Amino acid sequence: DSPSAGEPGVSALVDFDTMTQVIMREGDIPVGTTPFAGVRRVERGHPAGGPTWTAQTEDVAIVHVPSHHADAQLAVGAVLGNAIADGKLDLAGHAVVNVSRVQHRSLRQRYELERADMIRERGADKLNERLLFHGSRRHPPAAIARDRDGFMAERGGGSCYYGRGCYFAETPRYALHYAHRCDVGPDGVRQLLLVDVLCGVVRELGQARDPEGKECNRAWLRDHGFDSVRGGPHCPVGRGPSQDDASMVVVYRPNQAYPRFIVSVAAIRPHYCLPLYELELQDDWARLQHTSHELMPEAPPA
Repeated sequence: DSPSAGEPGVSALVDFDTMTQVIMREGDIPVGTTPFAGVRRVERGHPAGGPTWTAQTEDVAIVHVPSHHADAQLAVGAVLGNAIADGKLDLAGHAVVNVSRVQHRSLRQRYELERADMIRERGADKLNERLLFHGSRRHPPAAIARDRDGFMAERGGGSCYYGRGCYFAETPRYALHYAHRCDVGPDGVRQLLLVDVLCGVVRELGQARDPEGKECNRAWLRDHGFDSVRGGPHCPVGRGPSQDDASMVVVYRPNQAYPRFIVSVAAIRPHYCLPLYELELQDDWARLQHTSHELMPEAPPA
């Protein structure tokens, strides 16, 4: 079938070596060659990435996800909700203005290899794969997503609950306190990472802490049959007990975590109307930046 206009007698030949398509009409006369963006070449033995990934020419791509796409609906549904008790951000006070998918081939490959190893060692029923939340503070989420090492325990703060590891919150309300702030709007847009985490067999610590990492480290956990640590619920730093409290999961092997989405969130204020990404009123992050003076008045000079 022809990919163009559905004209009778029209077909297309696809050359998978050059990734181009040739439009053919009556008499097999080629009339044009165009890039065939819907197909991407993958070498045998290499993972193709996530099932919803789009074509990419570089090893790493951060791709805007249209709001009608299943990935955007998954991300928005994980972050926003009606019930505060579930740890999600209140729909009445927050809006998701952009979702980006991280397509990092080598990081994903290492994650999938770690996943396969855990299944062989533990069994699929103990994989315990979860979608968790990470706030990167001053470090831009895109920098983590593009880095060949992804998450690094060494980037953690000096006062850690469970030693040097990669920390992930179970709720977006907790993670938002550590979100990266962007310079858009009077209150800024904050970005969270939604992360695939292979929790495996979890060591439950509750309110106990191990800041020096005497037992919360890769070697001790492995010797005792664990893959990660879970503790809490804890309060965000500098705050007392509240509905923002959440438990956290810590892994000590970076390949157990893959940054899947970057979600940009903004607070809704009565003095301006922020278009809602999930309602398709704001589907272009670049447009939001270029027209921010119309959507969100600038803050007065400090």
